[in-house]
Amino acid sequence: ANDDPMVSHSVLPFRVPIEIENSRVQKKGRYFALIDTGCTRCLISSRIVVALQIAHEKLKMPMRFEQVDGSLLGGLPVDLVTPLVRMELGQHWEHLRFIIIPDMREDVILGLTWLDKWKPHIWWEEGFRKLRLPIGPNPEEDNITPTESPSLKEEAKGLTESEIEQIPPQYHDLLEVFSEQRCEILPPHRDTDCAIELMQG
Repeated sequence: ANDDPMVSHSVLPFRVPIEIENSRVQKKGRYFALIDTGCTRCLISSRIVVALQIAHEKLKMPMRFEQVDGSLLGGLPVDLVTPLVRMELGQHWEHLRFIIIPDMREDVILGLTWLDKWKPHIWWEEGFRKLRLPIGPNPEEDNITPTESPSLKEEAKGLTESEIEQIPPQYHDLLEVFSEQRCEILPPHRDTDCAIELMQG
C-alpha cells in the first residue's frame, strides 16, 4: 500500500439516501441516489419503476446516455419517462420526472438539471461529503424577483428566434450550449481553479 499523501487514491462515488414514493398506488421504497455532474438528466432504474409500479410515458425522441468508455448506459437508447414522482432526501422533498434506464446499476442518478435547479451546498467535513438543500419543493430564489427572472431569449445568449425554433423543446433548458457567442467566453474563476503552467518545446 502506498501511503504517500501526494499520490491520489480512488474516491467513492457520492451517493445519498433517498425515498421514492408512488402515491397513486401507495408504494414507496428507500434507495440511494448518485450525485453525478457528468450526467445531464435525472435517471431511475427500471427495476425501481417495476417495484413501485410507477407509470411511464414515451419521450418524443429517444435519448442516448454515453458512459466514459463509450458504451450506452442501459445498453440502448431510452424512450421512457416517469410522471412526476415524489422524492425525499432528508428534510428536502420534491416531485420530479425521471428518465427510465434498463439494467442500470445505480438506483437513481441526479444529474446537472437537478444540480442547476437546487444549487445544493456540498462540502467536506471530517472525511465525509455533506450536502445541504432547502426544505420543501421550491428552490431558493437567490433574490431574483419574478420581473428579474431571465427569459428564454435572455438564456439563449444571442440565438435568433429562428435558431431557437430549430432546437427541440426538450433541449431549451440547454440553449446556452447552442450559442456561438457563449463558446468564446471562459467560465468565471472559481476557488477550485488550478493553474496550468505551459513549458516551451
